[in-house]
Amino acid sequence: SAVCDSPVREIVGDGIIVESVRRGEAGIVVRLYECERSAAEGTLVLSREFEAAECNFLEEDERPLGRSRMLKLAFRPFEIKTVLLRD
Repeated sequence: SAVCDSPVREIVGDGIIVESVRRGEAGIVVRLYECERSAAEGTLVLSREFEAAECNFLEEDERPLGRSRMLKLAFRPFEIKTVLLRD
């Protein structure tokens, strides 16, 4: 079995859950969601800098988030976000 060291160190912000981290065809896929039924902001802290993009559930229609080790994300109530990380 393949071992994947997670690049996610923590999520700073209330009510935001990291649901999964996995390798996808285009990079590392991180799926997060808001769980407290309210708008929320959080910072995804990574182990190092990555080129990041927010995309849809099918990992398409990318919206660049820039290259960083700390990604600021805003959520609507119960919103699910998919973030794609590349070297």
